[in-house]
Amino acid sequence: MKDFALLAVCAAALYAQAPAAPQDVVIATVDGMPITAGELNQYIQASPQIAQQFRTSPSAVIQNIYTLKYLDALGEMHGLAQQSPIKQILELQRAQTLAQEEISREQNTFPVGPEDMDAYYHQHQELYQKAHIKIILITFKATVTGTSTEDLKAAAQQLFSKSQRSEADAKALAEDLVMKIRGGADFAKLVAEYSDDPASKAAAGDFGIVTISSSLPEDLKKAVFALKAGEVAEPVRQPAGYYVIQCQEKSLQPIDDARPAIVTAIRRAHFEEYMNGLAKRFTPKIEKPEILQEMGISLSTPAAPAPPKP
Repeated sequence: MKDFALLAVCAAALYAQAPAAPQDVVIATVDGMPITAGELNQYIQASPQIAQQFRTSPSAVIQNIYTLKYLDALGEMHGLAQQSPIKQILELQRAQTLAQEEISREQNTFPVGPEDMDAYYHQHQELYQKAHIKIILITFKATVTGTSTEDLKAAAQQLFSKSQRSEADAKALAEDLVMKIRGGADFAKLVAEYSDDPASKAAAGDFGIVTISSSLPEDLKKAVFALKAGEVAEPVRQPAGYYVIQCQEKSLQPIDDARPAIVTAIRRAHFEEYMNGLAKRFTPKIEKPEILQEMGISLSTPAAPAPPKP
């Protein structure tokens, strides 16, 4: 029957949601045997792909599952599961499935208590800073030839601003504005006169809150978090122009707001240590390299891949 290989592969994925139905209701009859919803769901729940197929082609899925079960029973009866290389293939498939689930368990259930979260928070406070900033954007005319997300954003912003400044003029203006602000000039007035960012310009330059996880370029965030409240950074160049950034207020994200991220970070660190330990523990020492060379196997090939990730 078609799709046997697909069903065999899909059986390795666990815990997919299946259509709800009373468990003792007879859904179908196969080869004279009644098949209940509960029995069928045990197979459907083994794979999201099978569950999806069942919604559109239930008869075909039932036919494939029970034909597969029949042939599996015949194979067992004929002792195929004990023959090489089938025996080894089945052992590896079983090991692969259990290894994936064990890795998932280790990664997702490592216990993290309140004291662990408190300690991590206090040891990594730089990760939980937040800064309220104001900006002035001075755009310049440039040729954008790249296709990255940043390049496309720059192109769109330049089209919107229609700036005719050269990059050198934009930089000089941004540096002049920094000097004026540091000298006590009114930031909001400079925003109104010079800024090319319509969103923040409408709010007197207010850009809002920036955190370590904000989706901003890293050099912008680095400049923001190097500032103290009231300070102004040197102009930060971006593909679309130069940013003049003033920090209005700086504080820490409350620990209760950060707890989900802290749990994730602690578990990620534990998982990396766990996987590195496995890699170190099971790195083989080749005792007879000459035999491998005689077999035509190069010892300079890349190391074996790490254990599977969930």
